[in-house]
Amino acid sequence: MMQTILVIITVLSALLYLGVKAYKAFFSKKNSCEGCAFSKTVEDLK
Repeated sequence: MMQTILVIITVLSALLYLGVKAYKAFFSKKNSCEGCAFSKTVEDLK
């Protein structure tokens, strides 16, 4: 029983972590191409 609870807590915390990372990567951008590697390369060339 205790192992099942620990596995559920571990899996839920991993999913929460991945969800936060995905949110930051895709939805919290102020500029639509802020995280785009191509736009950063173009900005570096200017």
